[in-house]
Amino acid sequence: MKREFIAFCLLASSVNLFAAHKPNIYGTVTCEGSPVAGVYVSDGVGIAVTDARGCYRISSGKKNGTVFVITPSGYVAESRDGLQPGFWAPVSGDVNRREKCDFRLVRQDQTRYKVIVLTDVHLTATPEKQDTAHFRNLVMPLVRKIIARSDCPVYSFNLGDLSHDLFWYEHGFTVERAAQFLRDISYPTLLYSVSGNHDNDGAIAGRENEDFEAEHLYHKTFGPSYYSTNIGTDHWIFADDIIYRNVPGKGKKGRNIAGDRSYGHAFTEAEMAWIREDLKRVQPGYKVHICTHCPMCISDGRILFPKKQVAELQEMFAPFGEVEIYCGHSHKLDNCYNPECKGFISLVSPATSGEMWETSQRFQTLGSDGCDGGIRVLDCRFGEEPSWTYQTYLYGEKYFRVYDINTVGDYYANNKSLRRISGLYGRNADYSKPEFRNMVYVNCWGMSRGGKLEILEEGRQLEVEQADDIDPLYFISYYQPRIEDANWEYIKKYDGLKNYHMFRARTSSETSSVEVRFYDETGALRESRTVERPKAFDKSMD
Repeated sequence: MKREFIAFCLLASSVNLFAAHKPNIYGTVTCEGSPVAGVYVSDGVGIAVTDARGCYRISSGKKNGTVFVITPSGYVAESRDGLQPGFWAPVSGDVNRREKCDFRLVRQDQTRYKVIVLTDVHLTATPEKQDTAHFRNLVMPLVRKIIARSDCPVYSFNLGDLSHDLFWYEHGFTVERAAQFLRDISYPTLLYSVSGNHDNDGAIAGRENEDFEAEHLYHKTFGPSYYSTNIGTDHWIFADDIIYRNVPGKGKKGRNIAGDRSYGHAFTEAEMAWIREDLKRVQPGYKVHICTHCPMCISDGRILFPKKQVAELQEMFAPFGEVEIYCGHSHKLDNCYNPECKGFISLVSPATSGEMWETSQRFQTLGSDGCDGGIRVLDCRFGEEPSWTYQTYLYGEKYFRVYDINTVGDYYANNKSLRRISGLYGRNADYSKPEFRNMVYVNCWGMSRGGKLEILEEGRQLEVEQADDIDPLYFISYYQPRIEDANWEYIKKYDGLKNYHMFRARTSSETSSVEVRFYDETGALRESRTVERPKAFDKSMD
């Protein structure tokens, strides 16, 4: 039977080679040696489908250099390296060359599954950062704990910037080497990826096809710039939304860096055309999600995508209800909905590296919004919307941090460098001022549309207002050491620093205890904590 099956596919491909369309990529999709019919296969332009014998044929211009299978629900593509699902294969650029690419699927029960969201890992192998050691000692124990507690398949999504281009040539630690590092430490789940701005080769500048060519190592390592897969009743679209420019002769330089490493936020025309075709093939009743590096919008009110493209995407995705965009890039935990982007919500995960591992002394890893270092974890169930939790490296599931501004203010008042900094950066909150006395601040990074925060003093509910002041722990952990550096020069962007999930209430006493309760958008109580005051403030606080 197997010989007949192979012979049929070879014959079918041979016959079609000389047909009008002259297919030049062909192969089979099988599971445990048996053909799988009705599976979509693409070169990033056209989309073919396997026949009853599991055979597909594509007439390809081979511009993207890969061919991939859109994995059907209930399967994963068999891994060839123990890290990535083997859903893609490289092809040459020779359109006259016939290439055979077979894909093998493995059955998997996906009625429930979990997703570990990694983004902005920024592995560099820099001795000062010790990022590879921090990944081993912080991230990997949490990943293993999540898997150990799960009774269903667990996948990981890498949403870009696994590496950091500025250091590629300093330590030989490219995106390819970063992926090998994950293999070397036996990263324990299959990993789906998208490219980030720092996964581009900064040595490539001034070329006509620069956006594509600069991703050459990403393509070699992780495959296509865009693709999709089905898991359970979810259709996941992975798309590259970084338009790399790298203007020659400008910008911050490192070894072999040829330009300013600049970029824009958008999908290419080819990508948009492919997504439109992909959506035509989504099974009825499936929920559609997008995974990118950059958010469509962020909570400071900015829309990062071109508004014309937002409108086109709204039209394309309208039949699928509100679409969640899982992304990173901003190094913040930001669940952003903007009315101008109606139909989409950007669920931004904080950098796995915190702030590129630069606040990791004493294993204190903070995001640029002051959130505790950790991982967004999705819980996906057949026919239901995914839900998520935020798991921190040090404290488990955690959604906020509470500040007693009296002790924060005392710290600011008695620290000479902070007094000097407050004078230079007058638009930042100076917590030593009387106006902040008896205030309690809560950095609630778990807040999303429809969520609610309550602050109670000795059982009495206080009036809570949203503030946009800088997280004080992040300020003294990240900015203060930089400003105190002997080589520091004034940087304007350090003034007027904001936080878009900070809340506050004024208490009647300096010593009263407060209880903080956070409810998510469903009304469920996610976290409740009682804080005795005065509460100490320093770099080691929780």
